[in-house]
Amino acid sequence: MGKTFHSLLREHHGEKVSSSRVLDIDSTYHIHHGEEIEGVAWNYKGEWTLESQSAFSSLGFCHHVWLRSGNTKSGTDADKMIQDLYNDSKEQAVRKRQGLDFTRMDSAFCNQNTIKACLDRGLFFTITANKATTFWHTELEKQGVDWQPWNYTDKELERFQKTGTLPPKIELGRIWWKPSWSEGNLCFPIIVKRTWMTSCKIKDKKKSAQGSLFMMKA
Repeated sequence: MGKTFHSLLREHHGEKVSSSRVLDIDSTYHIHHGEEIEGVAWNYKGEWTLESQSAFSSLGFCHHVWLRSGNTKSGTDADKMIQDLYNDSKEQAVRKRQGLDFTRMDSAFCNQNTIKACLDRGLFFTITANKATTFWHTELEKQGVDWQPWNYTDKELERFQKTGTLPPKIELGRIWWKPSWSEGNLCFPIIVKRTWMTSCKIKDKKKSAQGSLFMMKA
């Protein structure tokens, strides 16, 4: 249904709706209080929960969802979900050439099975690097990084001007990760973002508050 709705919007609104399909796969825990609910279990936080793993598009349409036992680890069987999501007649090379299918996931999904599933389906994908999987923090010194300054948009700079503060210094760098399981056949870029945090007083019409300027995602 999600794919159908996307196609219908594209058909009726033309170029206003991107032909690309961007899916975010994520999982979350749902706290419960009843004892007779099937699948409720203690998670790693000590919460009595069920766990769901879902895929939503950038247009807000749900393309896939699983409801599972509360002690299910985040990212479990993500490879199977990806295979389900792209279980169509397109061959890997065809999907890759078309360049219309994108998938994004956080570090809980940074594992061999998930990456292989994305490659097998010919997807363009981004996954937040997991230290325990990629050891990216040790590669920073080994490889050396050419740090480049973050360029703020005019809108972002205007926000800082209103608070009377300077934007935090941000730099981007790139290193390369070669998975041990790929036998030297694969090499993935890892983008590293470092931020010098600052704090300021955020004022609005109703009240004044002391807050932090949180990191903006790349």
